[in-house]
Amino acid sequence: MSEIARKYTQSATSRRANTRSYYLPDEQGRPHEVCKTYFKDTLQIFDGKITTVLKKKALTGTLEPDKRGRHIPHNKTDAISEEYVCNFIKSFPTCVSHYGRAKNGLQKFLSPDLNMAILHRMYKAKCQESNMKPVSLCFSVHI
Repeated sequence: MSEIARKYTQSATSRRANTRSYYLPDEQGRPHEVCKTYFKDTLQIFDGKITTVLKKKALTGTLEPDKRGRHIPHNKTDAISEEYVCNFIKSFPTCVSHYGRAKNGLQKFLSPDLNMAILHRMYKAKCQESNMKPVSLCFSVHI
């Protein structure tokens, strides 16, 4: 950006503070001034992106990194609740399936009398006893 090249208004104050110049490197890597349309079409960007970058650069002098995706989601289940669910499920006895015996019993299963809905009801009752907030059934299934 540079000083205003041309003033289009007669008033003393103008909304324009600077004139924008657009540069792209040539074959030798030297910056070459181009028009705004060529600049936008080459980089496949819109006016809003250019304005945002220039505003951010004007505030600090350097471009700050993108801050998207750098926060903890508001609905993230805490590690204590996740561990509590895992320990609750592991507290039930497991058996080896007759299909998995050939694999040295690596696959273990819960009793066929249990399903996730029954387990979740039992889990919610245990949470009430220990004054903990239970996680959802969907979260329990994906553990």
